[in-house]
Amino acid sequence: MKEIESQIFSFVIKIWIEEESIVSGNESWRGRITHIPSGDEKYFRDLSIIVPIIKSYISALDTETDHTQKGAK
Repeated sequence: MKEIESQIFSFVIKIWIEEESIVSGNESWRGRITHIPSGDEKYFRDLSIIVPIIKSYISALDTETDHTQKGAK
């Protein structure tokens, strides 16, 4: 069961439109991604950055897992 749990990633993603941008007619999105296990928060101004931010956490864990498994052999 531990192995499966180590492959689960939890994030909270909050996005909103800046009020000033609504008034100006030029909508500007903002957001925050919180990585639940660590509490790290990343803020962004471009929605297209959501997936790369999440991938960075997954890649970091994959690298960490590879090093741990190699050391155990």
